[in-house]
Amino acid sequence: MTSFVDGPLSIHEANLFYFIEILFCDDNPICLTVWLKPTGNAPIIKNKKWVVERNCTMAKIMGFLRQLMQLDGSASVFLYVNQSFAPSPDSEVGNVYECFNINGKLVLYYSTSPAWG
Repeated sequence: MTSFVDGPLSIHEANLFYFIEILFCDDNPICLTVWLKPTGNAPIIKNKKWVVERNCTMAKIMGFLRQLMQLDGSASVFLYVNQSFAPSPDSEVGNVYECFNINGKLVLYYSTSPAWG
């Protein structure tokens, strides 16, 4: 189970993923909570709290954000951990979470142009 899918993402699917997180993943060791916050010129997304599997990659999160913000496939999306550095796209969320979570939350800032780093 993962909140990030390949293919078009509807508003219904985005809301469904949010409720799956509340129902099933609060105590699940396979899932972890990721907070997505905009920075720079990035559009604001409705839900900031998402759940992903530990083995989900940063590239998959970037693709998800691209779909959610309705950007074309060639548009750039940048992710930053705790407003400080950009993890590599092949980094797994679980590894980044283990090193950089704050109070059990991994905060990722997203932008459509370089912001930090």
